[in-house]
Amino acid sequence: MICVKVPATSANCCVGFDTLGMALDWFATFYFEPNPEFVIEGCPDEFKNEDNLVIVGFKKTCDYMKVDMPTLKLKIDTDIPSSRGLGSSSTCIVAGIMAADAWFHGQLNKMEMLKIATEIEGHPDNVAPAIFGQACTSFMDDGDVRMMMIPCQNFKGLAMIPAYPIQTSEARKVLPQTIDYKDAVKQIGYALSFVQCLSSGNELIFPKT
Repeated sequence: MICVKVPATSANCCVGFDTLGMALDWFATFYFEPNPEFVIEGCPDEFKNEDNLVIVGFKKTCDYMKVDMPTLKLKIDTDIPSSRGLGSSSTCIVAGIMAADAWFHGQLNKMEMLKIATEIEGHPDNVAPAIFGQACTSFMDDGDVRMMMIPCQNFKGLAMIPAYPIQTSEARKVLPQTIDYKDAVKQIGYALSFVQCLSSGNELIFPKT
């Protein structure tokens, strides 16, 4: 049996939209073992099929490594809420990738895992910290994933979870297509200051006058 633990993540940190994400001390656990047929336990019935993101991640990794997809039994043990901005889909994708790598005896490095996960997720801000831990800044550059880990002090987080699901595709529809130059400059300042806060542990970066 293969057991994979993947942390929840919070992305779009501060104003680091699609770039800044961090791992949380909150884990989903996934168990994989050979089985004569596909069996998935621990999730709603509508996800007990090959469209389950864990299986999608596993299969895409098999394709990347050019090996045959095995039949398996998957058991999911998680209390990370779905569609609430805590990276539940990323935990599934990354779990499938890591399990496939372990199944075939560790052929991938973490940057390869990030590449596969980003191809599935569409952007790296959640999957990067799910793979590397801590906080990460990541972005796409002409089809390549760029990622750097951010040193992170011992902050405590408070998750405020809505009572209703929020689909990322729907949330993106309310975003403006353009922003003013002065607003862009201010947001860059906020993002850089946020990274400095994480690294130094100093939350009081703006002196009072």
